[in-house]
Amino acid sequence: MTSRLTTRFLRGLNTKAGRLFLLLVITVLSIFVHGYHMGTDDAAIYAPAIEKAADPSLFPVGSEFFMHHAELSLFPRLVASITRLSHAPIEWSMLLWFAFAQYLLLWAGYQLAERCFRTDTARWAGVGMLATLLNLPVAGTALTVADSYLTARSLSTPLILMAVTCLLGRRTYAAGFWLLGAFLIHPQMAIYGAGVGLLLAVGSRSRDGIRLVAAPVLSALLLPVFVTKHLQPARGAYREASASR
Repeated sequence: MTSRLTTRFLRGLNTKAGRLFLLLVITVLSIFVHGYHMGTDDAAIYAPAIEKAADPSLFPVGSEFFMHHAELSLFPRLVASITRLSHAPIEWSMLLWFAFAQYLLLWAGYQLAERCFRTDTARWAGVGMLATLLNLPVAGTALTVADSYLTARSLSTPLILMAVTCLLGRRTYAAGFWLLGAFLIHPQMAIYGAGVGLLLAVGSRSRDGIRLVAAPVLSALLLPVFVTKHLQPARGAYREASASR
């Protein structure tokens, strides 16, 4: 009887609904293990930006200290808009967005694992390792694989992973779609993703290599607009505060 139930359970996991459910379970467990720390580190920029986007009357003085960075993406306005529509408290909304972003990251990890491994065992092992190492610092950077708080990277990272997966599968237009979404959420991280795409294209010896270039190049074309409009020298009190370090 036990073996039959186990067999049925394993068969259920092989369905699309079963995989989505298992990813949900892993997401919840990863949050319990790594924790959720609202307002720490970079979230000190994004959390007040989300609050101000949801309620413009907040932070009437000094908002330039976080809006200077936060206004470079649609992320704060996206979270604030959904918060207003759902009428949820802003703290709960950010927690749910964080959980949603973690779920997307693990889902994107599974999609990438499908391109790398033939067996479900190996794919789920990859997802499990990703969930275990979310707070591991990435070599040579000051970033972790995934922050334990809500930032624009929380959403841009899974979008970039999906773009890479699409590029590996020669799905150029789908990759461009994911990269464009990542660019709107976090322009800088999307440029890194486009760079990965270019490396994949350069390393490809097939005729599809030219097509692979299209998606990252298309996203890179947005860079001059971003640089011209937003990346201006710091001025006034913001520059004085930066120089004081």
